[in-house]
Amino acid sequence: MLNKENKDMRRAAVSVVICFMITLLYNPLKIKAYLNNDVKAKDAVVFVKNGHIIYKSLKDGYQKDIGEGQEPSISPNGEYIAFIRTERYIKEIRKNVKVEVNLQNVYMVNKNNFSIAKRLTDNTPLKDIDEAKWLKSITKSKEEQILSFSGRFCYRSPYWSENSRTIFVRRLDFLNNNMGLIKIKI
Repeated sequence: MLNKENKDMRRAAVSVVICFMITLLYNPLKIKAYLNNDVKAKDAVVFVKNGHIIYKSLKDGYQKDIGEGQEPSISPNGEYIAFIRTERYIKEIRKNVKVEVNLQNVYMVNKNNFSIAKRLTDNTPLKDIDEAKWLKSITKSKEEQILSFSGRFCYRSPYWSENSRTIFVRRLDFLNNNMGLIKIKI
C-alpha cells in the first residue's frame, strides 16, 4: 500500500502526463511542431536542443542559445520569442532531506537582447502536503528524501496574435481542475 507522500508524488507525475495529453488532444499540430523542435518566422527559426532554446537567423546563420525552455514561439513580426520555462528551487533541510519546488512560467525575450528574459506569468507552488508534518514523519536514512511541489498551473503552447502584441497560452489549473486559455498583452 502506498503511503501519503508516495500517492502525492504519483499524483504530481500523473498531472504532468495529463497536461501533455491534453495538449496533444486539443492541438495536435502544435505538438507536432514542438516535437519537431522548430518554429519558423519570416527570417528566423527557434528550436529546442538539449533543453535549451536556440534562435537561428535564416539570413546570416547567426545562432544564439536563449537558455533553458520549451515550446518556443516567434512573434509574427519576428521581434519576440515566447516560451515555457520550469524554475527549480531546492532547499536542503539537513543531510539527505530536501524540499523541491518546480514552477512553470511563460517567458519572453526580445531578439535584440536575448540575455533578458521577461517572466510573463506568476505561478505559485501547490503545497498540498504540510511541510512541517512531513519533516516530523521522516526518519534518518542514507537515502535521499525529497518533498517535491509542482506549480498550481501548467502552461502550454504559446501562440502569438497577428499584430505580435498578445500571446495566448493554454493553462491547466491543478487546484480547480480546469483548463483555459489566458491572454497576455505585451
